[in-house]
Amino acid sequence: MAANAERLLKRHDHLRGEQANYRSLCEELATFILPSQQGFLGDITPGSKRTERLFDSTGIAANGALAATMGGTLTNEALRWFGLKTTEPDLNDDDAVREHLDAETDAILLAFSQSNFYPEILEGYRQLGAFGMTALFCEEAPIERPGFNGLRFEAWPLKSVAIAEDGYGRVNTAFHELEMSADAAVGRWSTKLARYARALRPRDLPQAGRHGGSALRLVRDRAGRAGDRR
Repeated sequence: MAANAERLLKRHDHLRGEQANYRSLCEELATFILPSQQGFLGDITPGSKRTERLFDSTGIAANGALAATMGGTLTNEALRWFGLKTTEPDLNDDDAVREHLDAETDAILLAFSQSNFYPEILEGYRQLGAFGMTALFCEEAPIERPGFNGLRFEAWPLKSVAIAEDGYGRVNTAFHELEMSADAAVGRWSTKLARYARALRPRDLPQAGRHGGSALRLVRDRAGRAGDRR
Protein backbone atom coordinates (compact mmCIF):
# COMPACT_ATOMS: atom_id res chain seq x y z
CA MET A 1 0.00 0.00 0.00
CA ALA A 2 2.79 2.45 0.90
CA ALA A 3 4.68 1.67 -2.32
CA ASN A 4 1.52 2.15 -4.36
CA ALA A 5 0.82 5.50 -2.65
CA GLU A 6 4.38 6.64 -3.30
CA ARG A 7 4.06 5.68 -6.97
CA LEU A 8 0.83 7.66 -7.30
CA LEU A 9 2.36 10.70 -5.61
CA LYS A 10 5.25 10.57 -8.08
CA ARG A 11 2.75 10.27 -10.93
CA HIS A 12 0.95 13.36 -9.64
CA ASP A 13 4.18 15.34 -9.38
CA HIS A 14 5.15 14.26 -12.90
CA LEU A 15 1.83 15.41 -14.37
CA ARG A 16 2.08 18.73 -12.56
CA GLY A 17 5.53 19.21 -14.04
CA GLU A 18 4.33 18.35 -17.55
CA GLN A 19 1.59 20.97 -17.27
CA ALA A 20 3.84 23.75 -15.96
CA ASN A 21 3.52 25.92 -19.08
CA TYR A 22 -0.24 25.51 -19.14
CA ARG A 23 -0.48 26.43 -15.46
CA SER A 24 1.53 29.58 -16.04
CA LEU A 25 -0.85 30.59 -18.83
CA CYS A 26 -3.88 29.81 -16.66
CA GLU A 27 -2.55 32.00 -13.87
CA GLU A 28 -2.35 34.93 -16.26
CA LEU A 29 -5.86 34.23 -17.58
CA ALA A 30 -7.23 33.97 -14.05
CA THR A 31 -5.75 37.35 -13.16
CA PHE A 32 -7.87 39.15 -15.76
CA ILE A 33 -10.87 36.84 -16.29
CA LEU A 34 -11.50 34.77 -13.12
CA PRO A 35 -9.49 36.16 -10.16
CA SER A 36 -11.09 33.74 -7.70
CA GLN A 37 -9.23 30.91 -9.42
CA GLN A 38 -5.73 32.36 -9.02
CA GLY A 39 -3.18 30.06 -7.42
CA PHE A 40 -1.94 27.92 -10.31
CA LEU A 41 1.66 28.81 -9.47
CA GLY A 42 1.42 28.61 -5.69
CA ASP A 43 -0.85 29.10 -2.71
CA ILE A 44 -2.66 32.41 -2.30
CA THR A 45 -2.92 33.83 1.21
CA PRO A 46 -6.60 33.68 2.26
CA GLY A 47 -8.15 37.13 2.23
CA SER A 48 -5.40 38.72 0.14
CA LYS A 49 -6.28 41.11 -2.67
CA ARG A 50 -6.21 39.49 -6.10
CA THR A 51 -6.98 42.43 -8.38
CA GLU A 52 -3.82 44.57 -8.18
CA ARG A 53 -3.18 44.09 -11.92
CA LEU A 54 -6.82 44.38 -12.92
CA PHE A 55 -7.75 47.79 -14.34
CA ASP A 56 -10.88 46.81 -16.28
CA SER A 57 -13.63 44.29 -15.55
CA THR A 58 -14.53 43.59 -19.18
CA GLY A 59 -13.02 40.08 -19.13
CA ILE A 60 -14.73 39.15 -15.88
CA ALA A 61 -18.12 40.44 -17.05
CA ALA A 62 -17.84 38.79 -20.48
CA ASN A 63 -16.89 35.43 -18.98
CA GLY A 64 -19.77 35.64 -16.51
CA ALA A 65 -22.20 36.41 -19.33
CA LEU A 66 -20.84 33.50 -21.37
CA ALA A 67 -21.25 31.11 -18.42
CA ALA A 68 -24.83 32.29 -17.85
CA THR A 69 -25.63 31.83 -21.54
CA MET A 70 -24.23 28.29 -21.55
CA GLY A 71 -26.20 27.48 -18.43
CA GLY A 72 -29.40 28.90 -19.90
CA THR A 73 -29.07 27.13 -23.24
CA LEU A 74 -27.29 23.84 -22.46
CA THR A 75 -28.44 22.89 -18.95
CA ASN A 76 -31.48 25.04 -18.20
CA GLU A 77 -33.20 23.72 -15.07
CA ALA A 78 -36.57 24.84 -16.38
CA LEU A 79 -36.24 22.72 -19.53
CA ARG A 80 -36.04 19.02 -20.32
CA TRP A 81 -32.57 19.53 -21.71
CA PHE A 82 -31.59 15.95 -22.53
CA GLY A 83 -33.16 12.58 -23.30
CA LEU A 84 -32.16 8.93 -23.39
CA LYS A 85 -32.10 6.53 -26.33
CA THR A 86 -30.71 3.08 -26.97
CA THR A 87 -28.08 2.33 -29.60
CA GLU A 88 -30.65 0.23 -31.48
CA PRO A 89 -32.98 2.35 -33.71
CA ASP A 90 -35.67 -0.34 -33.73
CA LEU A 91 -35.87 -0.32 -29.93
CA ASN A 92 -36.25 3.44 -29.87
CA ASP A 93 -39.44 3.04 -31.92
CA ASP A 94 -40.93 0.65 -29.36
CA ASP A 95 -43.56 2.41 -27.21
CA ALA A 96 -42.68 0.50 -24.03
CA VAL A 97 -38.96 1.21 -24.41
CA ARG A 98 -39.61 4.87 -25.17
CA GLU A 99 -41.84 5.23 -22.11
CA HIS A 100 -39.22 3.58 -19.92
CA LEU A 101 -36.44 5.84 -21.19
CA ASP A 102 -38.65 8.92 -20.72
CA ALA A 103 -39.28 7.90 -17.12
CA GLU A 104 -35.55 7.39 -16.53
CA THR A 105 -34.82 10.81 -18.03
CA ASP A 106 -37.33 12.40 -15.65
CA ALA A 107 -35.75 10.59 -12.70
CA ILE A 108 -32.26 11.85 -13.62
CA LEU A 109 -33.48 15.42 -14.09
CA LEU A 110 -35.21 15.25 -10.71
CA ALA A 111 -32.01 14.00 -9.08
CA PHE A 112 -30.13 16.90 -10.69
CA SER A 113 -32.64 19.47 -9.45
CA GLN A 114 -32.52 18.04 -5.91
CA SER A 115 -28.72 18.24 -5.86
CA ASN A 116 -26.19 21.06 -6.24
CA PHE A 117 -25.69 20.30 -9.92
CA TYR A 118 -26.86 23.64 -11.33
CA PRO A 119 -24.67 26.00 -9.25
CA GLU A 120 -21.67 23.70 -9.71
CA ILE A 121 -22.09 23.37 -13.48
CA LEU A 122 -22.32 27.17 -13.65
CA GLU A 123 -18.95 27.40 -11.91
CA GLY A 124 -17.69 24.79 -14.37
CA TYR A 125 -18.85 26.97 -17.27
CA ARG A 126 -16.93 29.93 -15.79
CA GLN A 127 -13.78 27.84 -15.79
CA LEU A 128 -14.50 26.53 -19.27
CA GLY A 129 -14.78 30.07 -20.62
CA ALA A 130 -11.64 31.24 -18.85
CA PHE A 131 -9.32 28.26 -19.31
CA GLY A 132 -10.83 26.11 -22.07
CA MET A 133 -11.54 23.14 -19.78
CA THR A 134 -13.37 22.25 -16.62
CA ALA A 135 -13.54 19.36 -14.16
CA LEU A 136 -16.94 18.40 -12.75
CA PHE A 137 -16.91 15.58 -10.21
CA CYS A 138 -20.04 13.57 -9.32
CA GLU A 139 -20.59 11.18 -6.43
CA GLU A 140 -23.47 9.90 -4.33
CA ALA A 141 -24.48 12.27 -1.55
CA PRO A 142 -23.51 11.34 2.04
CA ILE A 143 -25.38 8.22 3.17
CA GLU A 144 -28.07 9.28 5.64
CA ARG A 145 -30.78 6.72 4.94
CA PRO A 146 -31.17 3.34 3.17
CA GLY A 147 -31.34 3.44 -0.61
CA PHE A 148 -30.31 6.19 -3.00
CA ASN A 149 -29.30 9.36 -1.18
CA GLY A 150 -29.04 11.66 -4.17
CA LEU A 151 -26.10 13.15 -6.03
CA ARG A 152 -23.38 15.58 -5.06
CA PHE A 153 -21.30 17.59 -7.54
CA GLU A 154 -18.04 19.52 -7.29
CA ALA A 155 -16.57 21.87 -9.88
CA TRP A 156 -12.94 21.26 -8.99
CA PRO A 157 -10.71 24.34 -9.17
CA LEU A 158 -8.38 23.65 -12.08
CA LYS A 159 -5.43 24.98 -10.09
CA SER A 160 -5.76 21.87 -7.91
CA VAL A 161 -6.17 19.38 -10.79
CA ALA A 162 -3.63 17.37 -12.78
CA ILE A 163 -4.85 15.18 -15.64
CA ALA A 164 -3.60 12.54 -18.08
CA GLU A 165 -5.07 11.30 -21.37
CA ASP A 166 -5.27 7.94 -23.09
CA GLY A 167 -4.12 7.21 -26.64
CA TYR A 168 -7.33 8.68 -28.04
CA GLY A 169 -6.96 12.04 -26.29
CA ARG A 170 -9.63 11.27 -23.68
CA VAL A 171 -8.98 12.18 -20.06
CA ASN A 172 -8.59 8.93 -18.11
CA THR A 173 -6.80 10.13 -14.97
CA ALA A 174 -7.52 13.12 -12.73
CA PHE A 175 -5.72 14.04 -9.52
CA HIS A 176 -7.41 16.56 -7.23
CA GLU A 177 -5.48 18.14 -4.37
CA LEU A 178 -7.59 19.59 -1.59
CA GLU A 179 -7.03 21.11 1.83
CA MET A 180 -8.88 19.75 4.86
CA SER A 181 -8.30 18.82 8.48
CA ALA A 182 -7.87 15.23 9.65
CA ASP A 183 -11.27 15.36 11.34
CA ALA A 184 -12.90 16.54 8.11
CA ALA A 185 -11.20 13.77 6.14
CA VAL A 186 -12.35 11.15 8.63
CA GLY A 187 -15.88 12.52 8.50
CA ARG A 188 -15.94 12.38 4.73
CA TRP A 189 -14.18 9.06 4.14
CA SER A 190 -15.15 7.33 7.35
CA THR A 191 -14.54 3.67 6.46
CA LYS A 192 -10.91 2.57 6.26
CA LEU A 193 -9.62 6.09 6.87
CA ALA A 194 -11.51 6.40 10.13
CA ARG A 195 -9.90 3.26 11.56
CA TYR A 196 -6.47 4.37 10.33
CA ALA A 197 -6.82 7.86 11.81
CA ARG A 198 -8.09 6.58 15.14
CA ALA A 199 -5.08 4.28 15.35
CA LEU A 200 -2.65 7.14 14.67
CA ARG A 201 -4.23 10.11 16.38
CA PRO A 202 -3.28 9.41 20.02
CA ARG A 203 0.40 9.24 19.18
CA ASP A 204 1.05 10.94 15.85
CA LEU A 205 -1.82 13.37 15.28
CA PRO A 206 -2.42 15.17 18.59
CA GLN A 207 -3.55 18.40 16.90
CA ALA A 208 -4.46 17.12 13.46
CA GLY A 209 -8.16 17.54 13.97
CA ARG A 210 -7.76 21.31 14.28
CA HIS A 211 -5.12 21.92 11.63
CA GLY A 212 -5.39 21.67 7.88
CA GLY A 213 -3.45 19.39 5.61
CA SER A 214 -3.37 18.25 1.99
CA ALA A 215 -5.33 15.33 0.64
CA LEU A 216 -4.89 13.93 -2.86
CA ARG A 217 -7.87 12.33 -4.58
CA LEU A 218 -7.49 10.20 -7.71
CA VAL A 219 -10.18 9.39 -10.27
CA ARG A 220 -9.29 7.13 -13.20
CA ASP A 221 -10.69 4.53 -15.57
CA ARG A 222 -10.81 0.97 -14.33
CA ALA A 223 -7.89 -1.12 -15.57
CA GLY A 224 -8.69 -3.18 -18.63
CA ARG A 225 -11.50 -1.02 -19.93
CA ALA A 226 -11.32 -1.17 -23.70
CA GLY A 227 -12.62 0.71 -26.71
CA ASP A 228 -15.67 2.90 -26.17
CA ARG A 229 -17.16 0.83 -23.36
CA ARG A 230 -17.43 3.72 -20.90
